[in-house]
Amino acid sequence: HGFVDPSPALFTHSAVDDYTYQINALSGINPEHLQYYELLGKVMAKSIFDGVQLDVHFSSAFYKAVLGLELTFEDLERVDTELYQSLKYLQENEIDEQMLCLYFTASYDEFGVVRDTDLKEGGKDIEVTDANKHEFIQLKMRWRLLDRVAAQRDAVRRGFFEVMPEAEFKSIGMDDRELELILCGIPKIDLEDWRRNSEYKSGYTASDPVIDRFWKVMEEWDDELRAAVLRFVTGTPKVPIEGFAALKGSSGPKMFCVQKVQWDLTRLPQAATCFNTLYLPPYATTEQLREKLEFAVTEASEGFGLK
Repeated sequence: HGFVDPSPALFTHSAVDDYTYQINALSGINPEHLQYYELLGKVMAKSIFDGVQLDVHFSSAFYKAVLGLELTFEDLERVDTELYQSLKYLQENEIDEQMLCLYFTASYDEFGVVRDTDLKEGGKDIEVTDANKHEFIQLKMRWRLLDRVAAQRDAVRRGFFEVMPEAEFKSIGMDDRELELILCGIPKIDLEDWRRNSEYKSGYTASDPVIDRFWKVMEEWDDELRAAVLRFVTGTPKVPIEGFAALKGSSGPKMFCVQKVQWDLTRLPQAATCFNTLYLPPYATTEQLREKLEFAVTEASEGFGLK
């Protein structure tokens, strides 16, 4: 836990709760910060060898960075909810008529001083339009998720692969969810507490047959699969110490929510992790719900990545 102690400024809470952590882009205030990150990488690798679990959870972006996996738009949601929402707005709306005066730059606050950086050469002179906004979104995501914490991320990886043989480790083909389970262990999930502290929206109620099917599947599944559902919907398999009643979203306390969506039933469920919400189509059978949910939480990677 020393690593996430606020005093060395290595980590901050994720954007949506106070029980998962992410790399602090301003950790350079501590001149030894890269040595700490390297040491953390070694501790993580050694804990895997020794079978000792770490009692600290990081954002999906952190685990993916260690593994060298592609980051997605969804990873941004928990790292910087505000930026995620503004880029999502750009993605979904026509902007040419709106006079947004956006350019290919990024601004950030460094201890009270606002700094600007170009996202590409000459970026401060290139206005964002409908024609180039997808490139802008990709570059802005890359800047926020990768570039701002590149030195820190590389230090963690350096330490990790100093202890863990890289080729062997990569041949396993592990993803961020599996790495988190190996590092932190499979959480014990109190299904009664979960069910008691859940809410339903857009037509679902606690007694709806689809909701009954959902909880029936949760009862059948072991803690590993339950943890996968929890991570899919809330961004982390960790339950606050006070239980499900204390779950948080990006704007404060937020119960686990199952929301009805009138989608084609061939589609997979989706989630909005900053609202702890599962978008669940009204699947007609328990088998269909089980199959779609399992695929969504263990295999499918929604959204677009950083190319």
